[in-house]
Amino acid sequence: MEENFSEMQTAQSRQIERIVMRTAEEKDNLIKDAITFVLGDDWTIKTVTGRCEIQITPNKREIFCLDGKPLLEFYPIETFIDHKDLGVSMKVSQKYRKLYA
Repeated sequence: MEENFSEMQTAQSRQIERIVMRTAEEKDNLIKDAITFVLGDDWTIKTVTGRCEIQITPNKREIFCLDGKPLLEFYPIETFIDHKDLGVSMKVSQKYRKLYA
């Protein structure tokens, strides 16, 4: 019984890790798209180093800025957990708003 519980915990940990990585990748892609919109396709990590910042608002929103100009607003991450008969299902969502275009 204890072995099954340990296997279930390991599976849940892997699921959480995949969700976190996917959420981070989606956020990274949104930031890359915003930078490309402003600078064009010729930018590199080196050319934007020191020019980007994340500001945290009192209501826990994150504002991504390039050269001091706000480009994206990320809302707090929402987590939805559904306790099903055979296990637990987890969904993570983070809304955002483009401040450019």
